Amino acid sequence: MKAIKYLFLGALMLGFSASAAAQDLQADVAAITKVINDSKGAAAVVKEPVKQFLKTYKKDAVALAGLGRAFLDVRDTAQAKVYADMAMQRGKNKCVEAYLLQGDIEAVKDDGGAAAVWYQQATHIAPKEPMGYIKYARVYRKISPTESAAMLEKLRAERPDYPVDAVAAHFFYQAENYDQAVEYFAKANRGSLNEDNLKEYALAAYYTGKHDTSLEIAKYGLEKFPRSAVLNRMAFYNSLVAEDYAGAVNYADRLMNQSDSAEVSPRDYLNLGYSNLGAKSWDAAISAFQQSLQMRENPEAYKALAQAYSGKGAHASAVEQYNKYLATVSSPKAEDYTGLADIYQAIASDENTDEAATKEALRKADEAYAKVCEMNPTAKFYVYKRAQINAQLDPENKEGLAKPYYERLISLVQGGTQGENDVVYLKRAYRYMAIYYYTKQDVSTAKSWAQKLIELEPDNDVAKQILAM
Repeated sequence: MKAIKYLFLGALMLGFSASAAAQDLQADVAAITKVINDSKGAAAVVKEPVKQFLKTYKKDAVALAGLGRAFLDVRDTAQAKVYADMAMQRGKNKCVEAYLLQGDIEAVKDDGGAAAVWYQQATHIAPKEPMGYIKYARVYRKISPTESAAMLEKLRAERPDYPVDAVAAHFFYQAENYDQAVEYFAKANRGSLNEDNLKEYALAAYYTGKHDTSLEIAKYGLEKFPRSAVLNRMAFYNSLVAEDYAGAVNYADRLMNQSDSAEVSPRDYLNLGYSNLGAKSWDAAISAFQQSLQMRENPEAYKALAQAYSGKGAHASAVEQYNKYLATVSSPKAEDYTGLADIYQAIASDENTDEAATKEALRKADEAYAKVCEMNPTAKFYVYKRAQINAQLDPENKEGLAKPYYERLISLVQGGTQGENDVVYLKRAYRYMAIYYYTKQDVSTAKSWAQKLIELEPDNDVAKQILAM
């Protein structure tokens, strides 16, 4: 092991010697940076290579700043500071790389104010060097967006040839300030944006909900870089948002089968399933959701799979998958149970479902809404749904199954805050109560409910007939 180690160090030193002879500073900085990064700055490993590097470059401020930056890459701010100070001294306080390194050290230490001071000084030392302006702007992007923008305009004034907007957008993207990234990308010359710029532009727009912009940029980028996985994915996802299901399926195919180095994720298959669901391609949707589940169990995929089976009319499978969803979701909410009720109501309304199965499906739907009512005891809509379902189970009002729910609904409407559907609820409830008491031959009570109904709906035929008796 020692022999290998010394051979490696010997080769590295020989590399320094050869490159120094050629005055290849950039190559030597890259070499020492690799040693420090690979070893994560381990003192025992870097001691001798750093010593050899310093023999050649101890008076070179730019090289010393490069060495300090290598240590900063592995978050060794102490060593980075040592060489940043050396670079300042050797450069007689005129080495812009040293100022930028000093600022970056403070930024890593989360002292934005100190970092900004160094960056601002860098702009004074080297007014034509862009990085001082850009890094200063990045520090102030949240503290003072106005000041951040003002600094970038100073750069534009100094360097009208420099792609200020694209570079600023990149920095804001890296800082996860996606709104400003989109703002600066939009100002940049689109034709000058490279592949990485276009990826970041499309992603930033997607993250901020600007789906039309994201789709536009993705399509534009794909004209130049048709095998870009990121751009194909953005075109895919945004087409789905736009409900362009055929387009989404097309871009999904391009992502999964025609992109370079594409790592297809469970979310990709899930969105492919939704795309096919929107296109009512039930079998393709089922296949995609199943592939997503094979990669990673996800409650959402079970729920989506249930939708696909329900759309296909495979009701038993839909119920099975939805119950898996309820079993895997951490805390089922009201809408989770209403989703199950929707499946059972779809079964009940299917013309191929026989009478016994229809009633069973309605009972199951009612059970789901019963759980929802337990969770939301004053929610009028859910009580109304139970009333409707029980009216279907008892179409001739022989058992009065819907009666307690319509009574509860009336009580909630009259005793709670007003809602936009209250009149509809009362009309339905009064109509049911009038008919129910009429079928029980209690005409007097039936008329009292009919009178309430006609006051809300003067032209209601049922109310008129009962009141005419």
